[in-house]
Amino acid sequence: WGMDVDLDSVIARRKGLHVGLAREPAVVKSISEQLAHLSSAKMELTENIDWGRVSIRGTSTALEKKYYRLTSPPAAETVRPLSVLRAAFAHVLAAFERGSSYDFVCDQLKAIRQDMTVQRIIEPFTVEVYETHARLALRCDDMDEYNQCQTQLRQLQAAGLEIAAAEFFAYKILYYVLFNNTQAIAQTLREDDSCAVQRHPAVVHAMQVAAAVATNNYVRYFELLRDAPNLGACIMSRVTGRVRDAALEVVLAAYRPTVAVAAVARLLGFEAIDDAVAYLVSQGAAFVDGGFEKLDVPQSLAN
Repeated sequence: WGMDVDLDSVIARRKGLHVGLAREPAVVKSISEQLAHLSSAKMELTENIDWGRVSIRGTSTALEKKYYRLTSPPAAETVRPLSVLRAAFAHVLAAFERGSSYDFVCDQLKAIRQDMTVQRIIEPFTVEVYETHARLALRCDDMDEYNQCQTQLRQLQAAGLEIAAAEFFAYKILYYVLFNNTQAIAQTLREDDSCAVQRHPAVVHAMQVAAAVATNNYVRYFELLRDAPNLGACIMSRVTGRVRDAALEVVLAAYRPTVAVAAVARLLGFEAIDDAVAYLVSQGAAFVDGGFEKLDVPQSLAN
């Protein structure tokens, strides 16, 4: 971040986010839906503008600027030069710390990114902006914006700039796990066969997650979830629901006629019994004697 900001506490305070086990959006099931989702990583600027032929040197001094999708080259007085963009970046992060919403901060960061693009600013600060925005998007469960930043970071790396390669390589693998895209994982490993990256603990962890999900090893998955480095848990939280649903079927098939709710909670990766009970109720589970200490397994399966 380049400044002392306790981002996790700020996000929790502002949005009440819980990057944990309870949030599970609908799983994208078809290939066409996967492609539609992946294609959301659009360029921020209209494709028919050849920015390589446009020479803009911004003169604006505004620290805040609303993002608009461009349809023509902007006027210099609406674009901020690098020195102002640095100040605007610090200003936006400070605003977020003070309580500004993620939507506002996201919009401001996209405007900063756009001003860099139209001026062809490609330097370490560019990487810092994209990495910061990507991490913030992950924490705030904005996978589309994260994916846009991830795409641009790969292009910046190809241009010779240094990025947090292992960290974002691991995120990329986990992102493909989210969509059960094992082919893309294999292709990613082939494209970047750097031993230093692939042996990095974050990447090793991501590959272990992919293996656990592929083999329905829910015990190992929940161990990996607890130990996820960096922001891996933010992506894994979107996978957890389907892993947990499959695990519940296995657990119920293995026990007769009852099983302790505490044991089920542990097997399904819950830290709090109340969260486990709420999940089991949502799945139509039946409890013994009207309490929440034991599951009636036959009746739960029938439900």
